[in-house]
Amino acid sequence: MEHFDLVVIGAGPGGYPAAIRAAQLGLSVALVEREELGGTCLNWGCIPTKLFIGAAELFHSVQHAKTFGIKVGNMELDYATLAAHKERTVTKLRGGVGTLLKSNGIRVIKGTAAFLNQEQVSVRQSDATTLNLAARRFIIATGSTSFLPVSLPKHERIFESRGFLTLKSLPERLLV
Repeated sequence: MEHFDLVVIGAGPGGYPAAIRAAQLGLSVALVEREELGGTCLNWGCIPTKLFIGAAELFHSVQHAKTFGIKVGNMELDYATLAAHKERTVTKLRGGVGTLLKSNGIRVIKGTAAFLNQEQVSVRQSDATTLNLAARRFIIATGSTSFLPVSLPKHERIFESRGFLTLKSLPERLLV
């Protein structure tokens, strides 16, 4: 069993800054994350959608550049390149979060935490091993997840937001 002053569960925009601040204040900190550092916001939400919105606004501006006397030739969107750029951006930012955590001495553990009692959690790691952690304090910052209403049929062409943001090509038609 490893002992810490604080265990933070969730490495999204609530969890990882809390872990960093606690470490800066002198606490020994472990951070448990089931998926990726940065949580939904960095990986499947805020950052990717802002990147796509920015690209769409740029595309729209260039399409209407002739209004300002700027003539642009044959323009097209290469969605696969845009999706690859999104992945590079997310990977770089995720790496930055990892560097911040490491430089602040935070023990990052990939897995799913479950409380054993008020002072201990059990972390089921991705390799199916279990690690028990003890702490005086815990922060639960498990964040959000995407959701499909149960009334929708299961179909390969029906996506929730996270699934849509992982597409490598755009569908010809889309209903939101």
